[in-house]
Amino acid sequence: MTPAAVAESPVDEEVEASVAEVAEAAAPAGEIEAAATEQAEAAEATVTEGVEEAETAVAEATDEAATTAVAAETAVTEQVEEAETAVTEEVEEAETAATEAVEEAESAATEAAGEAATATEEAGAAISEAAEEAETAVTEGVEEAESAPAEMGEENN
Repeated sequence: MTPAAVAESPVDEEVEASVAEVAEAAAPAGEIEAAATEQAEAAEATVTEGVEEAETAVAEATDEAATTAVAAETAVTEQVEEAETAVTEEVEEAETAATEAVEEAESAATEAAGEAATATEEAGAAISEAAEEAETAVTEGVEEAESAPAEMGEENN
């Protein structure tokens, strides 16, 4: 067969028809591939957006947790400082009360010692006075006793 005869043969027409059918069938495949690519790109964008949102949420939660931790630490520090202040005040009040009690006891003891010294002096003076009076009475008694016989003798005479 000559090339001209081959070109005009019904087989060539059939081949051309098959090629046209394949081309028509390939066209939707291209459209399907383009749609699949478009869906894949959309899915990738959705996943990327979701990852970015998740990263943002994690960062915000981390910031909130750090803020909460700082606030909790501050609150605990304030409570500890308040407790230390209260304990210090209580200790100072107890020390003041103890000091006042000691000072009052020392004052009372000093006053009692002063009163005891005064009473001792007064008792000593009273004893001395009583001793002097007793001595005077004894002396007078002795003098009276010595002079009594002489007086009796004068009366008798």
